[in-house]
Amino acid sequence: MHDAKEAFVEAATALNGYVTTGIYSGDDAAVLASTYKVPLPALLLAGPESSKRGAVHISNSSPQDVAELIQHALMDPFPEITVGNLPQYFQVQKPLLILFSGGALNQADEGEMRLLAREESRKPFLACWLNLKNTPVGRGILKVYFGSPHPPLPLLVWVNPHSGGKVFAFPSGQPITEASVLAWIEKLESGLEVPSATLSDEDWKPRLPAYDFLSQMAPSLPEFTIYSWQSGHQEQEVSIPAAKKATEVREELVEDLKAAEREREPLTGGDLRGTAPRLAAREKQAKRHTEL
Repeated sequence: MHDAKEAFVEAATALNGYVTTGIYSGDDAAVLASTYKVPLPALLLAGPESSKRGAVHISNSSPQDVAELIQHALMDPFPEITVGNLPQYFQVQKPLLILFSGGALNQADEGEMRLLAREESRKPFLACWLNLKNTPVGRGILKVYFGSPHPPLPLLVWVNPHSGGKVFAFPSGQPITEASVLAWIEKLESGLEVPSATLSDEDWKPRLPAYDFLSQMAPSLPEFTIYSWQSGHQEQEVSIPAAKKATEVREELVEDLKAAEREREPLTGGDLRGTAPRLAAREKQAKRHTEL
């Protein structure tokens, strides 16, 4: 129990800012374990926008395992795949059951897909969908899978990029229901379905050396950006090499120190001599700080 608590505290610290965590102990923990029928120690997972609750036994789990369990619970059970969230769901390392659609899903298809995404009936796959209007790159994916033209939409596709890369298309003449899709998945896993395509297992590299943008993003000499205010309060951006800017900054710091020393000199009597130069120096110093 003590090791599980330490693993949970470490995982909660790593996920600070993403989830709200807490610890039940004593009688409260025993009551919750009895309610959710799970032995202690366990994780109780609850989403803020849903009344759904779940509990998972975490005995002998490492902090990384606990963090992955929590992150998995944060995921949408039936997500819309986009360019931005694909890496997150790709890391789940499961085959993808993707429903390609030309727009918003109709109520019937969405309902059946959510039934497939339930924890109780979910096989080792991720049920998701892709809206071609929101993510046009999906048209290129369909072209790779099926050529041109591709089968009519909505189109349900099974692809396992982590093992073999085989792509299967659900028969377009059949209605998409939980029972029919599960029966189709059982057939393709048994080798009774012919794949529409097979993805290449080659590494994804730039087609030409000029397309290797990542290697071109590290400049040999860093540059700094400064801003100066011109007449009319128009902001002008100037980029200068780091070595030259460092020299100018040192010179300005020396001038700032000299101006500060002059300001600390006491005034004698009612003599106002030196006041104007000091005010000018202060204004110049403020302007320099604004530029930096």
